[in-house]
Amino acid sequence: MSLRLRSSLAVLSALLLPAALTACGDDAVAPPVPDGGIEFVDLGADPDLGPPVVDGGILPTTSPGYVPGEPISASAGAWTWVDFPDSKCQNGTPTGLGINLSPTGSDRLVIYLEGGGACFNEVTCATVANPDGFSRSSFAGGPNGGIFRRSDATNPFRDWNMVYVPYCTGDIFAGNNPLPQTIGGVEKVFLGYVNMGQFLDRVVPTFPSASMVVLTGESAGGFGSSYNYERTQRAFGDIPVHLLDDSGPIMSPTYLHECMQDILRDTWNLNATLPTECTDCFTRGTGLSAALPWVIAQHPDRRFALISSTRDSVIRFFMGFGMSADCSLADNFPSGQYTAGLLELRDVTLGGASNFHTWYIDAGDHTWLNRAPADYIPPGTPPVPLRDFVQQFIDGDAAWSNVGP
Repeated sequence: MSLRLRSSLAVLSALLLPAALTACGDDAVAPPVPDGGIEFVDLGADPDLGPPVVDGGILPTTSPGYVPGEPISASAGAWTWVDFPDSKCQNGTPTGLGINLSPTGSDRLVIYLEGGGACFNEVTCATVANPDGFSRSSFAGGPNGGIFRRSDATNPFRDWNMVYVPYCTGDIFAGNNPLPQTIGGVEKVFLGYVNMGQFLDRVVPTFPSASMVVLTGESAGGFGSSYNYERTQRAFGDIPVHLLDDSGPIMSPTYLHECMQDILRDTWNLNATLPTECTDCFTRGTGLSAALPWVIAQHPDRRFALISSTRDSVIRFFMGFGMSADCSLADNFPSGQYTAGLLELRDVTLGGASNFHTWYIDAGDHTWLNRAPADYIPPGTPPVPLRDFVQQFIDGDAAWSNVGP
């Protein structure tokens, strides 16, 4: 491995520490890196392959002849790991999920998607979370901080039913590409969206009488929660599903550049998982930016929230690949451009959506829901604490509105 590549991997490894990060030199240029030799496969464009296999983006409860899976049995107030033998991490091994039933009998459910980077070239795949899989032993005792801390009276989710979906696919829970992709000399499959379909097949019948579902996640899980919102709401039928995205903003092509969109679409085969009714979503170069506005427009009676730092150092690193001509080199993504992209998303792209609000903080930190709710207000934060913003989002409070710069 070259010194140049080692340096880049070290930088990215530091950015992907699980704890919330603070920016260090917001406009520092990340060292350029080699391409990594991705083998691109676009299953949707190959007439010999036809529609992708396995899931194909079919929504569970709307499929003809659909038979739901078995409800999950678990104890209240403790984490239970559930194996899904047919699921696949990027290395082909099966994974599962964790479930923790409400100790107070609440009929509300939060589904959380874990974060941990994205795998689309040699550098990003080398530091993505759980490349060797995620199993029962990986889950250990389950999470107990942030929104999972039941003992914290300030935690809006303290007495809810909880589902924890680990991240081991490297595709922001969006992939349906069963054909092995060789990246950095390692074969990988990207089936995060397929796995989510299997999870929903059992989670939905486990909570048939839920009064509310919040689909959430951080970083890659934030992007993944947005990407899986439509099929999750359809799976739960009339039960309201609301979206809380922590640090996963899907910006316009001005910021999420066209070659970046095409690399992600081809590597993960996103044509197999985007909503088929969203025709603009299938436009190369720009379509991924059309997905969230389309979803929000379909559900005016549901709530959608985005939490983000205006100078998020981690997401800026990944979006920095779009700064090079062919999106093959990691370059600096200026903090000012990132802020502009967030403001455009809030004020222009979704400015007319009264059911979408944001909580922005002028900082370089990455992810917030993994912090204790009492710590949601670091120095310089907006006047409304994040815990209050989240509670207003949950309650549908008339006071719920945009917070921050």
